[in-house]
Amino acid sequence: MNDRLYNVVHEAYLNQFAVSSNFAREHSQEVASAASIGLISTLEAPMVFGRHWRVTGVGLQFIRNGGHL
Repeated sequence: MNDRLYNVVHEAYLNQFAVSSNFAREHSQEVASAASIGLISTLEAPMVFGRHWRVTGVGLQFIRNGGHL
């Protein structure tokens, strides 16, 4: 699971994939897990949500640690 979670967070960092993209659909469980623990978000500004998943500060640290929580 950790490798798949890492791949989703890394994809959000590189490409900011859309909420309704094929990537999001194919990795729906990992996207949900990453969002639930704060690794990715659609938040663009305070109380403004967008349509693309973006890596958070916690997610960036997750990538830097090589996928280790």
